[in-house]
Amino acid sequence: MGIYKLEIKDVQFKVSVIDDAAVIDKRISELSGMLLKMRRVVGFDVKFNSQTRIAEMLILSAANLCLAIQLCRLSRIPESLTNFLADRTICFVGIGVDKKAASIHGKTGYPVNCSTGIDLGHLAARVLKKPKLIGLTLIAELAKEVGIDHNSLSTKEIEAVTPPNWKAWVFTDKEVLHAVEEARGCYVVADKMLSLLN
Repeated sequence: MGIYKLEIKDVQFKVSVIDDAAVIDKRISELSGMLLKMRRVVGFDVKFNSQTRIAEMLILSAANLCLAIQLCRLSRIPESLTNFLADRTICFVGIGVDKKAASIHGKTGYPVNCSTGIDLGHLAARVLKKPKLIGLTLIAELAKEVGIDHNSLSTKEIEAVTPPNWKAWVFTDKEVLHAVEEARGCYVVADKMLSLLN
């Protein structure tokens, strides 16, 4: 558990790595409060155990805040998180959102509800009216479609990091950047796309 103040290409953001239900409640409240003042879009990703394919970390990203929730360390998924993911007024954007959301199981043993999740490629196809983008999973390519330099979303150091053990007690800055890169990139690109509708 910890707070990381990170930067990619002069853009600073905060990442909270969380393994405690009470802290999740506080951070979800903070994220919900932020969304009241801005476009209600959240980057979404899940990190899996490389051998068992069990969901171990949920990443949520909006504005300059990322939450990295260590699902593998929780005895239960807090109600605040299940309610947040079920909020139909929030657009959760990622790559493979349906499958990833279905991998997160609540206290009932059933997958949590995240019915407003959408793949970034599908969102891009609809907003930009370009059917060829459906199914596209490269964030860099989708970023170009809306005029974002994909280099502003990543660094070579992140690409060189071997995926860590998501159950770890402590992570390096580079491991945390690696963890949040996809959700953060999806948020940045989706937010820009949705701004084109205004």
